[in-house]
Amino acid sequence: MQFLKKVQSDKGLNLKNIEMESFRTRIAYHLSHLRESLSDSLKSVRVWFFLLIVLMAWIPCTVMTAYVIDQTEKEQIKRQVEELQYQGLALSRQMSRTAYLGNFDTPGMNIGMNAEISLLSDLYDGRIMVINDSFQVVQDTYNTDTNKYNISQKVLSCFRNGEKNNYEYFADRQYAEFTIPIYDQSLKQIRGVMVFSTSTRNIEVLFDAQRRQYQILELIICIVIAFLGFGLSGILMRPFNKLTNELNRANQGDMEPISVDDCMETARMSAVYNESLLRLKHLDESRQEFVSNVSHELKTPITSIRILADTLIAMGEAPVELYQEFMTDISEEIDRESRIIDDLLEMVRLDRNNAVLQVERVNINELLESVLKRLTGAADLRNISITLESIRSVSADVDELKFSRVISNLVENAIKYNKDGGSVNVSLNADQTYFYVKIVDTGVGIPEDEIGKIFERFYRVDKARSRETGGTGLGLSICKNIIQLHHGVIRVSSDYGEGSTFVVRIPLIYIP
Repeated sequence: MQFLKKVQSDKGLNLKNIEMESFRTRIAYHLSHLRESLSDSLKSVRVWFFLLIVLMAWIPCTVMTAYVIDQTEKEQIKRQVEELQYQGLALSRQMSRTAYLGNFDTPGMNIGMNAEISLLSDLYDGRIMVINDSFQVVQDTYNTDTNKYNISQKVLSCFRNGEKNNYEYFADRQYAEFTIPIYDQSLKQIRGVMVFSTSTRNIEVLFDAQRRQYQILELIICIVIAFLGFGLSGILMRPFNKLTNELNRANQGDMEPISVDDCMETARMSAVYNESLLRLKHLDESRQEFVSNVSHELKTPITSIRILADTLIAMGEAPVELYQEFMTDISEEIDRESRIIDDLLEMVRLDRNNAVLQVERVNINELLESVLKRLTGAADLRNISITLESIRSVSADVDELKFSRVISNLVENAIKYNKDGGSVNVSLNADQTYFYVKIVDTGVGIPEDEIGKIFERFYRVDKARSRETGGTGLGLSICKNIIQLHHGVIRVSSDYGEGSTFVVRIPLIYIP
């Protein structure tokens, strides 16, 4: 039985521990969710608008209220002290006329004056002490320091300088204090000093009550401002919410231009979005066209091979010479297919953002001589002359293999699209920053309305002749990409039927 009780007790403890752990887990989850909500709220522009509006209204109101109350309180205290000073001066002149300080030896002579001193002290809830030139207190409305001596700094200063207008305010003890000299009957020599102390408690109590009233008013104003700020922030965010809804609609597949002209900012955002959308559509069309062109270019050689193969099969027994002719055509179509695939792979490599050039210092004169020497044989077959004009010796930072391909493609095109017996002139020049390669041919030229399209992929000016010469339509596009990787440019001009001129400009020093 004891064992069962122990097991049940342990089981109860375990259940309590599990419940406590579950409770802690729920609390931690809710706290985490609350922190995430607060963090998300602080990222909201509307929240910042709301806080900015409230702070811009509340802070000036609070500062101004505190400043006005403090200044008004100080002004009220100053006014009370000035009134008491005025009364004290009148009392001092009366003491001088009646020789108040010299009549203490005669009983009953100062009864009236002492009554006035007590009345003035009671009227301003203060204390007045009269001190003679021996620094003895001869009259104290509190009757605590009578016949004692007072040699405080302010008393000494008043005997020495006759100060009467300055006062000290002790905010912690809620009173103000000042001194007034008492002259003799000739008003030339100071015979005594009056020390006035007046309570400012009533003023401070009054202004404390006003502060509480203003605080309540500030709270009401803050609540009103909070509601107004919430509504105004909603109005300010309305154009952005509209823009968000339009973007969500576009995100769901409705790829149409948006127009949110409620404010200048959303109008700019709409314009940027529409421009980006136009570029994306153009890019999508370009990709579709590229896929279509690739499919067509790859399918054409395969179709030719299929037709040639089917023809051979249908002929049955045919002369060996005919077989050899058909097999040669098939081999040429396979070579053309291979060239298209190689060019496509090269285009993919150049289009990558991480395409890297193997840059080194290269003698451009020697590179051009090497390329032209390889192409001389193809030019001689059509009696086309190739000349190289090196205006100066040039060395530059280039990727030798890729730049050789640029020159080779441009010169090959100048030969392919030239006239029999024509010419190709290649010139090299440089300045302090760039070197220039100009290729001029006497070929068929390019129509003016097609000059801007020749660098597009698979674009051919003369499609029939391009296929006859084995062109893929990718050569000039590859050249432009390689030149751009070198931070250079390529320009073309042409007179249709008379020839074309290509100018390549490349920096002498490559800066990644």
